[in-house]
Amino acid sequence: MSFTYDTLAIQFTGIVLIFLLLQFTVLIIYTYFHRWLLNYRKEKKADSEEYILPLIYRYLDGGISELDFSDALRNHYDIVVAFENIDDMIDSLRGKEREKLKKLLNLSAFREHFLKKIKSNAVMDIAEACMYSEKKKETDSEVIKKLYDLQSHNRPVIVYAATLALINSSKQEIRDYALTSFLHSPQNASMAVNDIIYKYCELHPDKDQAAEFLMEQVSSSEIPVKNASAATRMFNDLNFYQLTEPLFELFCSPLPHDELGQLRATLLSVLNQLPAPEVKEELFRQRLWESDYQMVRLETARWIYQHHTPDLDDMLLALCGDDDLEVRIVAQKALLQYSNLPQPETHIPEKYQQEWQEIKKIGDTHVNII
Repeated sequence: MSFTYDTLAIQFTGIVLIFLLLQFTVLIIYTYFHRWLLNYRKEKKADSEEYILPLIYRYLDGGISELDFSDALRNHYDIVVAFENIDDMIDSLRGKEREKLKKLLNLSAFREHFLKKIKSNAVMDIAEACMYSEKKKETDSEVIKKLYDLQSHNRPVIVYAATLALINSSKQEIRDYALTSFLHSPQNASMAVNDIIYKYCELHPDKDQAAEFLMEQVSSSEIPVKNASAATRMFNDLNFYQLTEPLFELFCSPLPHDELGQLRATLLSVLNQLPAPEVKEELFRQRLWESDYQMVRLETARWIYQHHTPDLDDMLLALCGDDDLEVRIVAQKALLQYSNLPQPETHIPEKYQQEWQEIKKIGDTHVNII
């Protein structure tokens, strides 16, 4: 009995050791193969870099035609490296050279390569395929439906890339739909919203219509507040001064979906740079210096700093004693620079007197008001 048990134990131990040895061997083989594959790809890409760049410059100089360039592409690595370099050059060049490079992207070698990638399940492959469509002169109609589907992707980078590609379409209705869909997504970063809107406006044939369409979007309660706020902040940079009145009307509205005051604060910030004198009445009507939201009180203090009149002194004094340091600093700077109140320090709460003295020392040079 004991002999049988010992024999089985030895056999089992031997099997385990053999299994572990096999696992170790497989791991070693895999590691070496993976390292070899990485080095192989690195060498092939380096070879393509050395080969492709002169080819692109010859094409730009007129030394070879588009067909010559296509025929010169040797393999998958050449296609990838060529696109990467063309992509960088399109961002840095202007005029005829830029348009010439965009034309090169119409080659069947690129189209077939990225058509496969856009159907991939790999995030980077999909993103690169979207970038390809966005960099072309205009996005191919055959990928529009797929790009629409990608706007519902769970990765923000794919949603962003797909939207840029859609906005590169030649049809305005596709651009409008893509922008609306993108702005409805709650996962967008502010910088992504900026990029999308800049490209949308750049390609729109009618700037007034673009402004009107964007105003409709930011006014909709179905658009997440952070997206509406990011878009609204761009209006001054886009020179949409014709939107002063509708922006003011939106500022006067209840905005029940603006639960944290972000959109109202953004509207006040934008109106601060526009000729909208009626804002003062709204500050009083909405009692914005008493808002529950720090960002609204801060923008109120900034507006007073830019447009101070004596009848705003009581509002200003209230903000000088605000619970938030940033609000207090802006308000106290405005009080120091513009108010004609005698002995203004007597209106500053005792617990903030030291701040007041510091502000008096530094004057108006060390605090960024706007």
